[in-house]
Amino acid sequence: MFKILCYLVFRGCDMELTKKMVRNLIAFFDSLLFKLWFLRLTIGYKMWGTDYRIRQIGRAPSRYLNRILQHLGADIGATVTFKNGLVLDNIDSGLNGLQIGVNAYIGPGVFIDLAAPVRIAAEAVLAPQVMLLTHGDVGNRLLAKIINRSEGAVCLKEGCWLGARAIILPGITVGTGAVVGAGSVVTADVPDYTVVAGAPARQVRKLDGALKEETNHL
Repeated sequence: MFKILCYLVFRGCDMELTKKMVRNLIAFFDSLLFKLWFLRLTIGYKMWGTDYRIRQIGRAPSRYLNRILQHLGADIGATVTFKNGLVLDNIDSGLNGLQIGVNAYIGPGVFIDLAAPVRIAAEAVLAPQVMLLTHGDVGNRLLAKIINRSEGAVCLKEGCWLGARAIILPGITVGTGAVVGAGSVVTADVPDYTVVAGAPARQVRKLDGALKEETNHL
């Protein structure tokens, strides 16, 4: 293949044909590398268990994450952007509880707890090191006698924006177009088009008026 490509280039072959061959060649090797990477992930999981899978997903090239998560059972929309360092926890039963809508952005080092389902709607933005928690449990330890396990699905609605290191606690819904300030701890549902910040997060302002005014000028 390489010899043929060199021949076409240096013999003055049609440039568009050459570009097409180069693109096809790159796509072929990228597909091959992904299959080899996923094979290693599968074999490693059978040998060393879930912890190995979690580590390897965190180390995976961002361009492979969409395909990896789909192969493991997640529902991932088109054009989702992943950055490196994704951390998934409690994935012993697979990734069937994870859903990410089209054109969402998952920033570097985002942590997603899948003890319960997580739904991230289209065009939601998760800045670096956001944490989505779906359960709280100290395990078989002293405080288990007085603190019960908590668990609940997390839902991020369309177009919401979570600032860096924001923490979403179990059972929380962040509304459409809502904004969560960096470093906030969200302990209650966030209404649509509302800005919240702080620990615990409190309402800062509403965005409805600004959005309506912007729409009127279109």
